[in-house]
Amino acid sequence: MVKRRAAGQTDPAGPRTGQTSAGKPGIFMTNWLQTFLGRPVSDPESERERQNLWISQKLAAWQTAWHDAFDRDPGADPRPDPLPAEIDSDYRLIFGLSATGTDTRKACFALFPGGTEMHRRLDHYLTAPAPILSAREAQDMVARIADTIDRTKPNDQIDWSRVEVIAREAPDADYRLAMTTGLSYLFERDLLLPSPERELPAIAARIFLTEPLYAAAGNSWELCDWVTGAMFDRHQDRIHELAFRLWHAGWRLRLPENGVILVREARARP
Repeated sequence: MVKRRAAGQTDPAGPRTGQTSAGKPGIFMTNWLQTFLGRPVSDPESERERQNLWISQKLAAWQTAWHDAFDRDPGADPRPDPLPAEIDSDYRLIFGLSATGTDTRKACFALFPGGTEMHRRLDHYLTAPAPILSAREAQDMVARIADTIDRTKPNDQIDWSRVEVIAREAPDADYRLAMTTGLSYLFERDLLLPSPERELPAIAARIFLTEPLYAAAGNSWELCDWVTGAMFDRHQDRIHELAFRLWHAGWRLRLPENGVILVREARARP
């Protein structure tokens, strides 16, 4: 957690504008805002601490509920006792999600906002055959991402007209890919600021689901981005869907310093 800043000292002449010398609300201004808003006014760091505590409590509650659902699944591993302190080290849930039955997964996802749609997407990945896309079709899908990206207010501008196709087994592939980032980089927010209150349940759910979905996809992020995208902005969701379809067909979209790289995995069609 970020440490709280020391409280500012009041101006010796008094809070004429409702501000302390450190720029924080004075007593009069704070009381007025509390009356107007109907709740205490807090600084961003305190608000973020409160939100982090709420998220931690939700993660713990969901962890217990998932283990209860796994207990009823005959294919699940035994329940650990005690439960791991952190969800990212709870290997029964992380590696067991994709191995449980669809009824168990349905019960698990019912806990989250958008859970029905997220369950449908995961089941689609686990049961549907991987599609086949040619290099031309994959590049057309990148163009569809480019047509939508500006509606999401991305953090950076990408030249989507510069698309380079490379084979994963190329001699310099590892070096070149190490200099790239994933699509989610464009949507990252400032973690030091409080989140919009209405998005807090979805943010907590995405944190909880990250490791199980990453493992279900064989250590790739595209499935997690698509499944959890059901809880967020529809334009971002559309972009994550297209990126998932590329990845599922054997194409990985990466962002170098300039332009786009499409990586052709061994299973992809040339």
